[in-house]
Amino acid sequence: MNKFLAFTVPILSLVLPSFYNTGDVINQNHQNHPLEICHGDDIGETIYLGDNNGGITVLGLSSWGWGTMNTSSIVLGEISEYFELDNRILVIQNLDEPEPYGCEYWATLQQIDSFDIIYDGNEPFLFNLFAIDGYFNTIIIIDHNMIFRYYDCNEHNSQNLINIINNILIEAEYNVGDMNGDGGFNIQDVIILANLILNHENNPQADMNGDGLINIQDIIRLINIILNN
Repeated sequence: MNKFLAFTVPILSLVLPSFYNTGDVINQNHQNHPLEICHGDDIGETIYLGDNNGGITVLGLSSWGWGTMNTSSIVLGEISEYFELDNRILVIQNLDEPEPYGCEYWATLQQIDSFDIIYDGNEPFLFNLFAIDGYFNTIIIIDHNMIFRYYDCNEHNSQNLINIINNILIEAEYNVGDMNGDGGFNIQDVIILANLILNHENNPQADMNGDGLINIQDIIRLINIILNN
């Protein structure tokens, strides 16, 4: 299956608030929501957001109303090409209103021959989860711990997004939050992190949200990762 995908969702969710905000951990139910490929090499297969747990997912939210070649599609293509040989990076795109044009027509208009189009069901699933401002033509990033890390509805600067992704890859290699170095996340990591806070000690490996501070917010994020993995 190609790494550059596109998702299809209906448009009627435009006025609804998103389920997640940046910094939230994607829960298991949403990680396991079925997404059916409707265009590409693996038509008919089902994938899940949780399939890329441990990797980085770059997701675009798009609509026919933004034109046949919107800026998010172009940027997603550039990101996909940059990380073409890195299997940790999954570039995906949703598409509003699959009918009457269909997946094949959208794929042709995007002028990209390396992506699949995915249908997420009758409800506007992905849009309702992540469209913080209610806008299409946006791009979000989900990190290796299934945390909603970044939301962009205006800039669409591919180099900026590539830099963000590379920084997250460094975090993943450093395994931020694995305080005892056992390769996973568990209550022992929480205890060690809490002791750092109580003793007013600083350790960059405990900075779960990357704000340069070690505090209760880092404990909350680590606990959420443990509960949702």
